[in-house]
Amino acid sequence: MRYFKNNSFLLLILFVHLSIFLINNSWDGSIIDYGFSVGNLSGIKTWYWESSSNFQFIIIKILFFIKNLTNLPNELIFDLFTITFLILFCVEIQKYAEQVFNLNKRNSQICFIIALAYPVWNSLTEINLGLYLFCFYLAILGYRFFNNKSFLIKFLGLLSIICSFSIKSNFAFVLALPFIDCFYNFLQKKKINYRPFVLIFLVCLLSYLINIFYYPPYGNYAGYNQIQLNNIDLISLIENIKNYFSFLLYFALGPVVFSIYFKFKFKKKINLFNSKTIKASLVLFIFFLIVLSPYILVEKSTDIFNFVNFDSRHAYLTAIPISIFLSIFISKISEKINLKASIFLKNFIILQSLLILSLSYFVKYNSTLIDKNLVNSFQSFEEPKSGYVIIYSDELTRNFYHLNNLLYKSYNKAAWLAEINKKSEFKKVSNKDFYLNNYKKIISIQAYPFKHVINDQINNCLTLFKLENEINTFEFIKKLHLLNHKKYFTLKKISEDC
Repeated sequence: MRYFKNNSFLLLILFVHLSIFLINNSWDGSIIDYGFSVGNLSGIKTWYWESSSNFQFIIIKILFFIKNLTNLPNELIFDLFTITFLILFCVEIQKYAEQVFNLNKRNSQICFIIALAYPVWNSLTEINLGLYLFCFYLAILGYRFFNNKSFLIKFLGLLSIICSFSIKSNFAFVLALPFIDCFYNFLQKKKINYRPFVLIFLVCLLSYLINIFYYPPYGNYAGYNQIQLNNIDLISLIENIKNYFSFLLYFALGPVVFSIYFKFKFKKKINLFNSKTIKASLVLFIFFLIVLSPYILVEKSTDIFNFVNFDSRHAYLTAIPISIFLSIFISKISEKINLKASIFLKNFIILQSLLILSLSYFVKYNSTLIDKNLVNSFQSFEEPKSGYVIIYSDELTRNFYHLNNLLYKSYNKAAWLAEINKKSEFKKVSNKDFYLNNYKKIISIQAYPFKHVINDQINNCLTLFKLENEINTFEFIKKLHLLNHKKYFTLKKISEDC
């Protein structure tokens, strides 16, 4: 309860995160949602086994057992799991800050609050990304346990670390945790214990080799996210690094403005960046680069303002170095200036995060309303003949298995393979034969019927729809979409050809 004492901002942050319970799984999360709905996990198993993420499938089976035991809705189980481990992950960030950077309780609690409000969590509306975060939690928890004196707890920590490798970027993250610990101690001229780093390095190396030679991704995921240094494009590399640096620049705003303000306010020189703070900042910057290196090397990135889709998963781990740095800087404000100024800066930083976090949840909630509207629109028509469905739209983007799942929700059948095309392409598709000849790649995906929500498909009929009254993301507020969502994104049936 100490987190809640005299901290109304924490309640506000948790209130904002409750938005997760209003937003349905879409994107890749629709695969898991469908499997739970029909009581068949074969498609989910195919997905996780082919992508060499077998451990995550074990967690899915546990969640499925809970569903069968409690008969709770899929979304509620997914969201409770995600919120629980988001909070626990932020608690582990706090403990790491205490252990490595010697933050006292008050400042480490500030670190916890900043981490919890960090804007990247908007994509946790997808249960598959909740599992993603769960693996990061296992990594940082495992490192803390590994440093314990008890042999049993050390073993549990090692087991937790090994399980966390279900997310391949954790090979870098797990190495970063002891490296940063040792390096910061070295800069502080303390006694350094190299043993944990060496042991964890050997565990990472052995696990990496086993994964490459015995459990590589296969099937539809063969070669997925493999680093190929000879194919790295310099321009893309610079662009990806620039995207990630947007997080540093955005959260540097508060410290920079405060530093300039106090420099002119006080006649005497106030040194907010003493030797210890500079060393901590350097170490945290290195931490920032290490945890992002796997994503940069496979040419993936996101910027802090890209909250419409789910790319923020590539920046989850930036929450650790940035939250710790900001809490250190706030502590210096309290020490060198006064407590009131540090509280003001803390609140400013939290509001920075909540601004983006709230907007991103708002956009995703509107996306859920659009999905509900699509289901209602489909249900207003006679059930299409089994086969293929094309929706013409200039504003809507959905992957095909997300659309297939919406059709399942509409008619309680997984009998259609659907996709969205631009309205400008409407005239190009003149008949069913044109579609069948030009979309063979999409049709061939029926090799994974349960994974892609098409296990009831029996015919090759083609049904065309067009979306009317579309609005773009920037018009959601202007058009009061939240209140008038039933007026927008309505379907018009064009034709059906068998």
